[in-house]
Amino acid sequence: MTPAELTSARNILGLTQGALATALGASRRAVQFWEAGERAIPELVARVIRAEMAGFEMLDILSDHKTRETNAKRVQTWRACI
Repeated sequence: MTPAELTSARNILGLTQGALATALGASRRAVQFWEAGERAIPELVARVIRAEMAGFEMLDILSDHKTRETNAKRVQTWRACI
C-alpha cells in the first residue's frame, strides 16, 4: 500500500488521521508519517485497511464483545480474501 492509497482509503472510510490512529492503536503522528511517505506502512496496517475497504469490520472482529466462534468464522473469511 502506498501513502496515497492509505490517504485515499482513510478519506473513503470517513476517518481523520486521529480516528484511524486510535482504531489501529497507533499514534496520530505515525499515521502522518505513513501518509507522507516518511515511514513504511506496516503490512498488518495495510491488510486491515484493505479488509475495511472490502467491507469487513476488522475492529469488530478483534473486539471482545463478539463471541469466539463468530470471530473465528469472520477471521477465516477475511484470511481467504488476502
